[in-house]
Amino acid sequence: MPEYKCECCNFKTPIKCKFESHLETKKHLSNVNIMEEDKDKIIESLRQENMFLKGKVEAYEMMMKHFAVKEETKTETNCEPFVDDFLKSLEIEVNDTLTESIAELRTIDDNQVDINLNNVYEAFVFNDKNNLPYIKSFSDISGETEHVVGDLIIEKVLNHCSIEITEPYKGRFKLYSKGKWLEVNESRDIVINMMSELYIHYKKYLKLLKFYYTYDSKNKCIDSNLCGVIQPILKNIQRQLNDKADTDEEIRYILNKLS
Repeated sequence: MPEYKCECCNFKTPIKCKFESHLETKKHLSNVNIMEEDKDKIIESLRQENMFLKGKVEAYEMMMKHFAVKEETKTETNCEPFVDDFLKSLEIEVNDTLTESIAELRTIDDNQVDINLNNVYEAFVFNDKNNLPYIKSFSDISGETEHVVGDLIIEKVLNHCSIEITEPYKGRFKLYSKGKWLEVNESRDIVINMMSELYIHYKKYLKLLKFYYTYDSKNKCIDSNLCGVIQPILKNIQRQLNDKADTDEEIRYILNKLS
């Protein structure tokens, strides 16, 4: 048996004549009028909602295109030019030419200040006329700066090339070199090598500091009697260098700072 339904009145009946009678009732006619009146409002509301949603879709599409273009144009930066430049800057030889420049520096300073054991370190490393590379960071070795080596490698190399940090607490990262991402071990070897070369570089400054202190500018020769006098200072700086030579700790510091 069929069932007759009136959706606007929520009325149903299996009897056709009863359904037809319902269609003539005031309740039904009133509900139909109300629906007709609300229809235009509903249509307008749906139209506005549709326009709003269409606008949101267009905005999202523009954002996705922007990110897609940005992703396509993104380029990785190779690390080897910066690594090579840094290592080359550490290539100084303690030869006659260099010691002659230190002797000249001591001669100039002797005309201005009395160089002694108490001020020789400051006179050498904080000297405005001392143009040795990274002498300022060398001066921090004896200061309170804890991560001199790490900060210098970040400044000169890692801030300028692509690095992917995977697990900073484990010291795991990858460098981008020669058009590809290196393995973790290869990347660590590069950074550790830079640290090692920097420590070697700093040790050369100990020799130059010793030369600066023991050089007799009046007689233009080394005063051998002073060699043993400055040795405790040199040993103390060497000890501080060794204390800062924990490569694993320095790498974790670098990665945490770059994260």
